[in-house]
Amino acid sequence: MSTSTYKPLVLPPGGSGVINATITPDPTQVGKIVRGFLYIDTFNYYLFTGDEVVRIPYTYTAAP
Repeated sequence: MSTSTYKPLVLPPGGSGVINATITPDPTQVGKIVRGFLYIDTFNYYLFTGDEVVRIPYTYTAAP
């Protein structure tokens, strides 16, 4: 479930930037190990196409 608004990071070729991400656990997951992936994609506004660049795995234990 996403609660943020769409705000793309636009970079020139060879550019770099920072993407901040917050993962908020569901309260029913307290005490459990949670695993998932954060996907970083490209998007070409003119051709309306994109590519998946990287899939970053994450694991955490939800604490109260």
